[in-house]
Amino acid sequence: METLGNRIRIAAGMVRGGAELARNAGISRNTLENYLTDSTEPKITVLIKIAEITGLSIAWLAAGQGPMMAADLVEGQATHYADSVILNEDVLIAVIEAAEKWIEKNGNLHQFSPSAKARVFRALYRAEIKRIGDVELVDTTDIEQSVQKGLTYLSELVY
Repeated sequence: METLGNRIRIAAGMVRGGAELARNAGISRNTLENYLTDSTEPKITVLIKIAEITGLSIAWLAAGQGPMMAADLVEGQATHYADSVILNEDVLIAVIEAAEKWIEKNGNLHQFSPSAKARVFRALYRAEIKRIGDVELVDTTDIEQSVQKGLTYLSELVY
């Protein structure tokens, strides 16, 4: 069963772990642990902060409803996207290459459909852009390490 704690755990994986999420959300690590174990529920202000940090939809984060990513919501419709999307192609390529390496290495443990890969790549891309900003010079080694760490963390949650 998907709980609020599990969704917060996914959010932590998007920003390189719980310590990073707690620091960015302005809460203690112990408080975050209570959320992750569903011992206590965060205030709405904390959920909003987590959603802002990760790009997750507040409805999905709080209640597991609607699309996972806030960017998928345009005028309340998950199927409509903004007309113009600006991508940092170098970051996108680095994320996909790093994720493909991880999937190839761990393929015997995990099977990803094309749509699942697309969702994973999109989430990783957004997390990397949030982490490094929209830079012109991309450090592919840094991105690869970050993506591999994120995928390993997420796979431990799922499997």
